[in-house]
Amino acid sequence: MGEALTDSNVGRISLTRWSSWFLVSIAATTVIVYVVTFTISPLNGEDFALTRQFGSQGFMDRILWVIQRSIEQSSGWNARLGEQLSIFWLSMPKVFFTLFATASFLLLAFLSATSITGSRDRFLKVTVSIALIFALWPGMEVFFWGTANAGYLQPMLLLLTCMYLYRNENSLSRLRESRYLSAAVVILAFLGGLSFENSPVAVMVYMALSIIFQGRQFISFWTVAPIASMALGWVLLVSAPSTAHRVQYYRDALGLDGYSIHYLLARFFNVVTAFSSTALPLLAAAFVSCVYLFIKRKYRLQLSLMLFTALLVVVSVTAASYTDPRASILAWALLFAIAMAGLFECISNGRIPEYLLIGTCVLALYFPLTAQATYADFANLMNAREAHIIGEQNGGDCAEGITVDRVSKQYPYKYLNNRDVWYAGNATGFISNYYHCKVIVK
Repeated sequence: MGEALTDSNVGRISLTRWSSWFLVSIAATTVIVYVVTFTISPLNGEDFALTRQFGSQGFMDRILWVIQRSIEQSSGWNARLGEQLSIFWLSMPKVFFTLFATASFLLLAFLSATSITGSRDRFLKVTVSIALIFALWPGMEVFFWGTANAGYLQPMLLLLTCMYLYRNENSLSRLRESRYLSAAVVILAFLGGLSFENSPVAVMVYMALSIIFQGRQFISFWTVAPIASMALGWVLLVSAPSTAHRVQYYRDALGLDGYSIHYLLARFFNVVTAFSSTALPLLAAAFVSCVYLFIKRKYRLQLSLMLFTALLVVVSVTAASYTDPRASILAWALLFAIAMAGLFECISNGRIPEYLLIGTCVLALYFPLTAQATYADFANLMNAREAHIIGEQNGGDCAEGITVDRVSKQYPYKYLNNRDVWYAGNATGFISNYYHCKVIVK
């Protein structure tokens, strides 16, 4: 289906020193903007349910509360690993969450840049990936909204890392020969299985097919064990009482009696519509890349397995009671990796002039800068409301209730998901508990 991927048969990316440093400066600017944007991003929607105000309380006090809240959440509502990560990071000082979120962003760029075309020229590839990721990424909520970053982006990286370690003959050989690496992947795979109800199945299929297509010599205990470990984590998640409770809650809320053919078809078209409408630029870039690489007869096995995995991820959302675009985050990452592979192949073949690459990356700065301005505007509105609550709280109006307005301003989904509908709907519960004061949203 295609030649084995090794660094020796991957074309080099050769740029002048001036162009390379210019790209580095663009990527560095993008990372700085990311850090600033995440730092100013306020608590939003479900964030208020997963943390509390800590004031001057120390690390151990926070950890003890996190453990208690995590046990309560995993047993009563959501057992996903990401939910517990959200509780942890939202309860830590923002500087630590910002640092880890930035590291997660950089890891996403690295995995996307090197998973198909290999590690040769990886610094330059990661640099270009960072420069372009905002332009193609469908929903930045997973970058800057605390609950989505910890609950979706970070767990997705576990799955993407597992796929990375099964991507070709070289990676499978290392996995088969290193007991320590295999043991680490077993742990990562188990945690990945605990992370989502849909995506782990697609990743397990990818891992199994990768072994089969790369050759029977790679079938061993050390390559199969991570797949079994991920399956175990996934079974524990989908069979958890809290998962059954949450599924039944949404079925009752939406009036669902069962899965009929008509219902499944309606859900399928809803999922496909939501995915295509939010990820159209990414889909277009991945499609062009696929056509180009298949014509060039490059990475065909990798592309086929990744496309199949992305398709499984998107289709599997059909089984859910509702559609959140971010449920397809793994498909987003795979399509972005495919888009980058086509771009790097073009660059290595000299089909994209340096000035065109530089110009594209400069124009792509529009997207992180727009994201920063969007979150700054949203933060001003949210922070003003919180200042009003705290001011009235100190004035002793808690018993009667503090009335606040909804932050109803809507932003393009690509940049920000305003969850104030959730805020208003949970004002008498989670919001009031967070402020230790009755909050009324009008």
